[in-house]
Amino acid sequence: MSVKKSLVLALVLNIIFWVLTLGVFIIRNNVLSSKIEHTITVEQALLLNYNEMYAQGLQAGQATRNVLLNPKDDRAIENHKKANEDFARAYQMALSMAPAEMKGRLVTIEKLW
Repeated sequence: MSVKKSLVLALVLNIIFWVLTLGVFIIRNNVLSSKIEHTITVEQALLLNYNEMYAQGLQAGQATRNVLLNPKDDRAIENHKKANEDFARAYQMALSMAPAEMKGRLVTIEKLW
């Protein structure tokens, strides 16, 4: 085999290698992009709703304590009602976006509430 044919063969093999590498990169990049998009649109939104539910739980606890200490405190009663409404809203949003395996846990959280 001549030197020219050897160099052409090496060039062709090098081009094939780089095209295959580029193809693998593009495929893996698409998979990674879809995972990142899922994380942002579903998991991050669920996390924000869980955080809201936790915050409303704390608010309800404080309002309950205030009502027990002073049953005539109308503001504490209103705070408790508002916390319940906000929790229910965040719960419904979380339930609507949660995957199937998470819905069982959400039902448990609602029962505990």
